Amino acid sequence: MMKSSKLVSILKTFDVTNWKAFTRFVQSVYHNRRPKVNELLVLLKKAAPQWKDKNLKKQIMYSKLFPGELYSEDRITELMKVMIKLIEQYWLINEKTEPTEKYRKLALAYHNQGFPNYRDILMDKALKSLQQKQLDAETYHSHLFKHQLELHHLVEAEGKRNQEPNLQSLHDEFDAYYICTKLKYYCKVLNYQNFRSHPYEIRMMDAVLQEAAQPSYLKIPSIQIYYHGVYTLLSLDNESNFKALKNLLAKNTKTFSVNELQNIFVLARNFCIKNLNRGKQLYRKETLNLYKIELAENIILEDGKVPDADCRNIIKLALLEQEVDWALSFLEEFKHQISKEVYTLSLGHLYFQQLQYNAILKLLLPLNFKEVLLELSARALILKTYFQLCRTTSDFKYEDKLEAYLDSFNAFLKRKKEVLTRGYLLYLNLVKFTQAINKLYWKSKFDKNKLSEIHQQILATPETAEWDWLKEISKIS
Repeated sequence: MMKSSKLVSILKTFDVTNWKAFTRFVQSVYHNRRPKVNELLVLLKKAAPQWKDKNLKKQIMYSKLFPGELYSEDRITELMKVMIKLIEQYWLINEKTEPTEKYRKLALAYHNQGFPNYRDILMDKALKSLQQKQLDAETYHSHLFKHQLELHHLVEAEGKRNQEPNLQSLHDEFDAYYICTKLKYYCKVLNYQNFRSHPYEIRMMDAVLQEAAQPSYLKIPSIQIYYHGVYTLLSLDNESNFKALKNLLAKNTKTFSVNELQNIFVLARNFCIKNLNRGKQLYRKETLNLYKIELAENIILEDGKVPDADCRNIIKLALLEQEVDWALSFLEEFKHQISKEVYTLSLGHLYFQQLQYNAILKLLLPLNFKEVLLELSARALILKTYFQLCRTTSDFKYEDKLEAYLDSFNAFLKRKKEVLTRGYLLYLNLVKFTQAINKLYWKSKFDKNKLSEIHQQILATPETAEWDWLKEISKIS
């Protein structure tokens, strides 16, 4: 049966553009001179996209290709193999070639045909094209090394003994390529070991780090970025290396490919986040400033969207830094690049900071979030809003609404207990502590000693959602 064959499996991945381009490829006598391969392709194209079994029997295909002839398994199999080879050739020819690589190959073609002037023009174009495109660091240095290697071969081919065969430049570019690549992937090793222990044996790293610190490499951004990146991963106390990394990133957002920039910014942000977890609050602003650079340069976007986790982090950091106006402008500027649920929830958090409590209820109460963690965050924000309304207005209806919402939140957590795992306890503690604090306000005489006791319990239970808010509302004023 053809349906389970390698050929059909590949053709199933073809879209309309692939079908058109590959059909033209097969029809070209330069690539294919076997008419039966063309006929097989027509039959397979008719079978797509349903690929029903009855249309894909080899015997039926064979009878249409070779009417009146006895069936030959070998013959139909051979045609299928030929078409697979044509697909592979089509892929290679249609693979996008870097302009630098293209110019260099053309230069060598002109050289082989005896046109040194055109060769030299194209070699210059190859070098200039490198400055016009954002590439991964090792790709960039690989091109520079290959360029010097080709120049070396060209000098040797011309047989001019009195001309230095480009060996110094060749070694310089190879060293830069090697050091940059070694540092980059050592960063990946250290980063991976943060999550899972693995017995790597990475040789010569001390020598590479020592060499990367030499003055001759100070003007090569990629080497300096990964050099300082390594040290931020080796120790959270390497603050000078972080500052150097941050400054290099700000100056070189046009130097690297977007994918590489995203990875480097994550490296820098992780250093900040780990230090924040150590209690170094100055890294809140540092982290937010890194996000601001990523936003200004559109580095943060993935498939044209701001990732949900990053958006929520940005809003949280902005609010902690009292940058409400900036956060609002961020939400409006990137409204169409942020998922609707995250945008709505973020707006709710901004309203809370601005004490617009009724606006929060109007925004969030009618909604049910598809993502359970977003639903939890929204419910926590509504709970906080009802609590604040109870404390800041004389309308007693909010007392009833808060109690009803606490019961509702409790019931929701019990229903979702299996799904929530760790989140279940975090939010259960939030409900429990809010309920305990709120009950103190029911009594004719407010019990400050009891509030102090609750405050101490909260301090001892950091595994609690909205922990900072609970600490604040349980303080003795």
